[in-house]
Amino acid sequence: MGKEIVDIILAIVQIGTLIALIIYVIKTWQMASASKKSTEISEEILKEMKESRDQEIAPYVVAYFDIPYGKPLIYLVIKNVGKSVAKDVKLEFQPPLKNSKGEKINDIPLIKEGIGSIPPGYEIRTFFDSDSYFNKSNLPLTYKVKISYSGTVRTRVMELRRIDKTN
Repeated sequence: MGKEIVDIILAIVQIGTLIALIIYVIKTWQMASASKKSTEISEEILKEMKESRDQEIAPYVVAYFDIPYGKPLIYLVIKNVGKSVAKDVKLEFQPPLKNSKGEKINDIPLIKEGIGSIPPGYEIRTFFDSDSYFNKSNLPLTYKVKISYSGTVRTRVMELRRIDKTN
């Protein structure tokens, strides 16, 4: 009878050990899954931090029309409002820029060939037309411009940004 009791106790201990091992494996798997998820979240946060830093120091080129108060002039202004140099700046206007005399402004080298670089805070201001532009009903009051440039880790393309002559 002593040997049977020892075998039963040994079997209970082995079953208990097996159950404990199964629980241990399940908990270890849960911890590994949580660690993997934590790593993925950390990588995503790091990616967002890099993108945020890139945006903070990146060039940001805008184009707009400026009509100085009290003057009958319209200027086309291209400005880098970002914090680093914008390189290889290209502008594409829709519809093509045309002044009140019918001259195609898209043919000027500034637009046709692009701009080599624009330092941060710098603007290029060029005469576009006089206020007689508004007297011509066949000329658009709104343009869309696609601005592409590089200066950060990647090339940025700002598409279909609206510029109005009425700003």
